[in-house]
Amino acid sequence: MTKHKFFLYALALLLPFLLAQEGFLYAQENPQKPESKTNLKNLRKFPEMAFQEAHQLFLAGRALKDTSDMHMALIIMGRIYLEQNNLDRAVHYFDHALELTENSPSYYCNYLESRYYLGKAAYKKNQFQDAYAWWDIEIHSEKVKRCSSLHNRFLVALADYHLLVGNFSDVKSHLLQAIKLEKDLADEETVVRTRTLLGQAYHWLGVYDSAKYYFHDAINLCVHYETPNLLPEPMVYLGRTHSYLSEFDDATDYMLKALDYAQQYQRPNAMAMALTHLGILEYIFDSYHRGLDYCLSAMDIFRKTGYLPGQALVHEHLAINYIGQKDFKSAEAEVLKSLEIRERIGSRFGMSESYENLAVIYRNLGRFGDALEMNRKSLEIRQEIGHRQGVSSSLFNLGLTCFTAGDIDQALDYFYQSLDLAKELRSERGRVAILKAISAVYEAKGEMDKALDVYKQHSALKDSVLSQARIRRIEDLKKQSEIRRREKLISDQSRQINIQQISLAGITILLFVGIILAWRLGIATRKIRQSYEELKKRDAIIHTYSNAVIREKEEAENKLRELEETQLKLEQIDEQYNWLFNLNLAGIARISPGRKWIQVNRVLSEMLGYHVSELTGFEWEKICHPQDLAIEKELFQNVLDGAIRDYNLEIRLYRKNGSLLKTVMLFRSFRDEQNQLDFGLAVFSDVGYRKFYENKLLVYQNYLKRFLFLLSEEIERLASGLRNISLIPDSDRVYQEWKTMNQDILSSLEMIDKVRALQDTLTPENGEWFVNLHELAQTAALDYPETTIEIHGSGIAFADQSAIFIFDHLIRNAIVHGNADKIFIQIRRSKEYVQVMISDNGKGMKEEERFQILDAYLHPDVSKFRGIGLYWVRQYVELYGGGMKIQRRKDKGTDIILLFLSKDSIKVPL
Repeated sequence: MTKHKFFLYALALLLPFLLAQEGFLYAQENPQKPESKTNLKNLRKFPEMAFQEAHQLFLAGRALKDTSDMHMALIIMGRIYLEQNNLDRAVHYFDHALELTENSPSYYCNYLESRYYLGKAAYKKNQFQDAYAWWDIEIHSEKVKRCSSLHNRFLVALADYHLLVGNFSDVKSHLLQAIKLEKDLADEETVVRTRTLLGQAYHWLGVYDSAKYYFHDAINLCVHYETPNLLPEPMVYLGRTHSYLSEFDDATDYMLKALDYAQQYQRPNAMAMALTHLGILEYIFDSYHRGLDYCLSAMDIFRKTGYLPGQALVHEHLAINYIGQKDFKSAEAEVLKSLEIRERIGSRFGMSESYENLAVIYRNLGRFGDALEMNRKSLEIRQEIGHRQGVSSSLFNLGLTCFTAGDIDQALDYFYQSLDLAKELRSERGRVAILKAISAVYEAKGEMDKALDVYKQHSALKDSVLSQARIRRIEDLKKQSEIRRREKLISDQSRQINIQQISLAGITILLFVGIILAWRLGIATRKIRQSYEELKKRDAIIHTYSNAVIREKEEAENKLRELEETQLKLEQIDEQYNWLFNLNLAGIARISPGRKWIQVNRVLSEMLGYHVSELTGFEWEKICHPQDLAIEKELFQNVLDGAIRDYNLEIRLYRKNGSLLKTVMLFRSFRDEQNQLDFGLAVFSDVGYRKFYENKLLVYQNYLKRFLFLLSEEIERLASGLRNISLIPDSDRVYQEWKTMNQDILSSLEMIDKVRALQDTLTPENGEWFVNLHELAQTAALDYPETTIEIHGSGIAFADQSAIFIFDHLIRNAIVHGNADKIFIQIRRSKEYVQVMISDNGKGMKEEERFQILDAYLHPDVSKFRGIGLYWVRQYVELYGGGMKIQRRKDKGTDIILLFLSKDSIKVPL
């Protein structure tokens, strides 16, 4: 090899490394550095350490009058509080950072960064218009382009706002521009967020293939960046797109995966979003009860996080499940709540969805005028925001309302307008539904030929849509198979590489790399020496403040520890309160200082015949008997004045059907720090049966006294006759007297028979104090369809209908705490007792736990609610003269044995 060729060969080998070094120098000199994954993790995992370092940087910057360092420190401290959801504190630091850089042209990028984080804090506070005002960079459009990574984040934030409002075309344009600006400057979270939002925009624009592409891209980037905590959001929305394409198995899989990741990495909003979409999937399969449970669980999470758009979505999904149950009153209440939230946050797209759902409800209720008004409002909003997919849906629903109301010609006009728009948008699923409706219209008009032609088009298009769904499924499986094949091929090839393949060129490269590194090390050493003096000066300043900072840190840590302990105790108390409030023992209502029912449990709602949501916000005047209302009002006023703390009162309440419920109410007040009434708890016990039997017993007692008086008179007459016989000498008169006495004796025996018959009537009738345990066990088992529950035998026992809660509690214990999947209930009866044995195949319990399980006190260190339920079960059966026993099974699980007095037992009290 000649010298000339050797020089060219070496230059070709060195060129990539020289370019890499040039890129390294550029990255050092460029002020817009991307946020590293490590920095983001430090803010979340080690907030105290990050805050201390930022505080020291701020002090040093203030001493050296370095605005850039001070701004960086303030932004970091604000972001720490932003991650902890302490929004007011975060805004304090961001405001300070804004004031530092607001009038400094040289720090323009820092000024815009402050605006960006102030917008994020406002968005988290549900102040969406304020967030948009901070993010609106139209007047700064030219200057912001100099801050590349910041420009990217502003575009993503604006897209997030426009997605909420419903401007999907703006979302798409902003995000496509943001992707062009990414390069290496955007942080991992923003990159994933960009793809997730873009997928949502394409979803609502009806381009489902593009939506799936960007969701998959977001998921792949999460895997690439090793950020599994970001996986739940794209998975949830990918599952939603699959459900829109009728691919329900895939949709359910992605929702469950998203739920698992959200629970693992503590992403509550993502968890709630997955739950509420699972509720809609349950609605699709007509499992409305489970759908409501999923949605209510999601609502609890959203209320804790305070995320209003999520709450509005859950109200909408609750309404859809209520519509499936034909409970249109509850559905209307939920949609109105959703509409109220969406009006408050300014979500025009969400308002159009709420109006459309109201139209569906009013159409089913026969209120066609209201339904048409809601349909037109939905159409108007969707036309304003340019949501053409929604416009097609609104036209279709207008046609359905007109058709149901009998205006067939108008309905046909709306259907054809919707069909034309669906063709333009290539919405095959929408065209299937519209063609079916048009066929029904022609059939109603008597034009059977047209109806048949349109129905044939509907059937053909429906088959095509199903075929496309199957093809997409097959293509996805092929892609996954191809990816696995390529991975295996690459893995096999990598194993074949051995050390003998290293050539002279590789050794040459290593040599030149060493030379370059040594050269760079010399440059770095000179820079370190130049900055050493500056660092010494900074260290001296920092040392001055370090002792004060350490003391402040220790005090803050102690206070923070006390606050965390207090917060933990409050959370435990709150959980225990909610558990006891919803326990099926008595009716409970939470009363506001204005005498309104602000919270009601299920027992009280069932006693009164209402749904829980209907009683929320009720006033006493609507439900209380007028004669009892004045007494209750006077006692409540005494509570407000502080004269009394609680009171006990017999009170009559009106059920939903108009009948009266007789109850005993125990009211207890709870006051705040200013000794003002915070709220009150009213516990109601149904005493209707007790009053009935008390009155019945009084009647029987009066009858018995009367019969005993008459019987004593008869006996006195017999004794008098006997005395008269002994004094009469005439035998004829004796015969007459004996005849009279015989009649008196027969009369007395008849009286005794009446007393015995009366005694027999004192036995309660079946259904008052005697219940069929087999029927109660079957009813309780209906609430657990996923678990195999076998019930054998039967028996009538001395108890009341509330015994159903015994079976409910013991079945739930076996499933939740014992992890059982099979439960056996054996009922045996004898003359004196009815024995119930409840066995499960769960994990069982230790020997020492068997004696501690009936302890009525709480053990927070072991379990939050240990012993309360089984203690109540034992009290219940003992109240009715029975007993309870718990024993371990030989193989696996637990046996619980209950004894009830049977109907024929002589121990049953009258």
